[in-house]
Amino acid sequence: MSKKMFISDQRILQLGDWLVSTGKEKNIRDFLTRIGAGRNNLTRYRDGSQGFTKEMMLRVAELYGVDLNWLFGLSTQMILKQVEQPSVIDTLKMAVMLVEQELQQKKKVDI
Repeated sequence: MSKKMFISDQRILQLGDWLVSTGKEKNIRDFLTRIGAGRNNLTRYRDGSQGFTKEMMLRVAELYGVDLNWLFGLSTQMILKQVEQPSVIDTLKMAVMLVEQELQQKKKVDI
């Protein structure tokens, strides 16, 4: 049985679908990876059993120029400003962050 989703979770998924449909992202799993979400958790995000963290929401705003008021249902304007693609350095930083998160999760499982 699926849970009721928060508007912010619905809007992040809506944004991901829009980015894919406009060719700004290759697919939804790449979008999830870019915002720091587990690309293998798509089903859990879609059925509401898992939500996006505040860090992921902030990453969405930073990467895509999304208005946080829109994300939380307080505005109808999605895009705040045009945002350029991240630099190679930013992409590497994000990769390091994702690896660190994965290592932390593995440590928690091993304990």
